[in-house]
Formats: sequence, C-alpha cells, structure tokens
Amino acid sequence: MTSSDTPVIYILDTAVFIKNASSWFHDKMCITTYSVYEELITMPAKMEFEKMQLQGMELYSPKQKYKEEIKKRYSYLKLSETDIELLAIALELKEKGKKIIMVTDDYSIQDVCKKENIPFMSVERGTITKSLEWKKICPSCKKEITQDICEVCGSKSIWISK
Repeated sequence: MTSSDTPVIYILDTAVFIKNASSWFHDKMCITTYSVYEELITMPAKMEFEKMQLQGMELYSPKQKYKEEIKKRYSYLKLSETDIELLAIALELKEKGKKIIMVTDDYSIQDVCKKENIPFMSVERGTITKSLEWKKICPSCKKEITQDICEVCGSKSIWISK
C-alpha cells in the first residue's frame, strides 16, 4: 500500500454527534475517546455515538506523555480534558506516520491543530483562518512577563492574545 493509499483516520469530537453528522463518517476509519461520550447530553447524540461504535469507530485512550505534551505546550488555552485527549490522540497518530483529520467545531482545538500541522475540518461552524499568538502579562502592571508571578507586584500572570 502506498502512502496515497493509506486510509485517513478521522478523529471525532463531540460536535459530530451533537450535530447528527456521524453519517458522513460511517464508511471511514474513525477514532475518538470515551470522554466525548461523557460530554453528550441528549439521547439522540448518545445514540449517534453508539451507532458509530457498532460501525467500527475505535475508542482510544492516548498515552499520558502525549497528554502532558499538549498541556505543556498549550497551557494558555482553556482546553478541557476531552480536548486534551483528542489532541493527544492526534499527536500520537501523527508521530506514528498515520494520515489523520481532526473533526471539530472547537476553535481552540482547531488553533492547536493549525500550530501542529494537523489537518482539521468543521462539522458546522466553519474553520479558523488564522492562529492567534499569545503572551503572558501581569493584569495589574500590564507588562508582558515570562513568569507565572509578576516580579514587580506579585500578581498571577494571565494569557492574552497579541
């Protein structure tokens, strides 16, 4: 099998099931994490998830080292545990040389994918056009700092977009 024949693995976020878009992927290789199921509230969304499982969607728990890497690199983003798990799966599969596409409407996940050169697509909301750059500032002094605590006033730093 040549690299162009290698099947794409679709990493499915919660939006796929909430928006009833799983039919787009019924004949594709799909992977997600159980925490996606835990985010689903409505019975129809849960049924979509269960249907995809019956059709062969793989539930996967990423290795801890990839989760830690995401947390370390993107601590300034408000990523949920589910977001971290999905991105960790993407990093792990990418490192193994797999062809992947993240399917998400979450702009934070899309932002990380853009920075990590991970292909992504949206279900409904559209995709981001550019990544934001972030900097750490002191909320009191308004100075850009590199530490978690401001050396001047002792305030805890915050992340803001540049």
